Amino acid sequence: MGILDSIIYKETKLPSGVTVKYNRFSSDKAPQIEPRTEYRNVDIIRGNGVTVTGTGDTNKNVKLSGNDCTVKNTPNLEFFGNRGSIYATPKQDNFDIYSKDSKIDGLEKNDKVLLDKEYVNDEEPGFLAKTKNFILGFLAAGGSGNGSLLNTNNPIGLTHPASPLYSLKNKF
Repeated sequence: MGILDSIIYKETKLPSGVTVKYNRFSSDKAPQIEPRTEYRNVDIIRGNGVTVTGTGDTNKNVKLSGNDCTVKNTPNLEFFGNRGSIYATPKQDNFDIYSKDSKIDGLEKNDKVLLDKEYVNDEEPGFLAKTKNFILGFLAAGGSGNGSLLNTNNPIGLTHPASPLYSLKNKF
């Protein structure tokens, strides 16, 4: 990974050997990563736009949930999401894919694949839609109109003497 890649992408290596890579500046939040424990023999990763790379031998189970994900060198995988790219290993693979439009490359005769195309994953809105919804919600709430805490006519505002918040006025 070069200097520019290390600035743009965050890479996390789990104790099982799985490497999770994602874009720091993506509109999606950072993925949730739950490494395997002595009680749970699976690495669980939830996030959009994630690249998961395994070692091929030590990764017994990986569960990945998200859209636009890429999976490489992981023989035992459970994937929930849309638009995934999954690359099979030369060894026997065991894939459970719940997706309507993910693609699997490099399958061989000895690979076991469960493919459920009826799965529908709820997607979150993108960054621009979230920003637009926040601004419209702020404007609908009145911004600095009658509902504002700084309005002197608001009985629960900071500047109204009958307000329980009035005593906090000089503390700001």
